[in-house]
Amino acid sequence: VRTLAFTSVGWSAAKAAIALSSYGLCVIIGKLIYGPVTDKVPMRKCAVFFFLVIAVSHVLLGMTGAGWFNEFWAHTANFLYGLGGPVCTIGLSLYGYEMCKNGDTTGWIRNYTVVYNVGALVFNPIAGALADATGNYSAAFFMFAGTAVVAAVCAQIAYSGAYKRYLMNHKKEQ
Repeated sequence: VRTLAFTSVGWSAAKAAIALSSYGLCVIIGKLIYGPVTDKVPMRKCAVFFFLVIAVSHVLLGMTGAGWFNEFWAHTANFLYGLGGPVCTIGLSLYGYEMCKNGDTTGWIRNYTVVYNVGALVFNPIAGALADATGNYSAAFFMFAGTAVVAAVCAQIAYSGAYKRYLMNHKKEQ
């Protein structure tokens, strides 16, 4: 979607590809940073931070049609998405581990993966429809930013429920 976002506002395919090229490196950097951070900071707090970083990257990408948006901002958005993105990939096994202590970690990860993939199936066509309706992908990226904020809130709700279940299970043992 990023390449289409850039080309839909007049960037050449080559310029869009160059702007997108930093994404791969940024994902590697993001994953290298994500591990040590989540070792030191509780996943519940990390989820909020990393989802909000994703939201900021999408807000920036929503500005692709603005006169000031250039390769610098494209690389900045890539860096932010690369930094935040591991919450959606590596994060799922960490969520499963933390939210299912003494529970069905494998089942939780399976369910998370299904929801994650259904989200892609649903939101990608919506992004295309928004681009068709508006002539560019700005609205789609603002929608993606909104869903990242919703994901941060949902993570907090899920953690609250997991914490309550954990306390209830351990009261029974005592």
